[in-house]
Amino acid sequence: GHVTGVQTCALPISISGPEEIPVFKGIEFDKEEESELRLHVLAENLKNIRDHFDLSQENLAEVTHVNVNEIGKIECEKVKPGFTVLVSLAKALGLGIDTLLTPDLDVSKLNPP
Repeated sequence: GHVTGVQTCALPISISGPEEIPVFKGIEFDKEEESELRLHVLAENLKNIRDHFDLSQENLAEVTHVNVNEIGKIECEKVKPGFTVLVSLAKALGLGIDTLLTPDLDVSKLNPP
């Protein structure tokens, strides 16, 4: 079944100055573009994995102990999760962090934990 999320994604707000760009805590990126790309990849993968595993944002929040609003914001590319959040998501989904950050991930090959 199709699971609807809590938060619908509005258009991203343009960022005026570099000082407002949030950074990943614990993960260093060489280039801002790479960091933006990873954020986009993570957002897409998280939505697709949840859909494939038939999990709502609330379900995922429960098993990861990550706030449901934070999960919604990650999926909308509004917030860059810290390393601990990435670890929690990966562990709860039974996946590696590298899998969560894989571009064009084929979720049909993944098995729910």
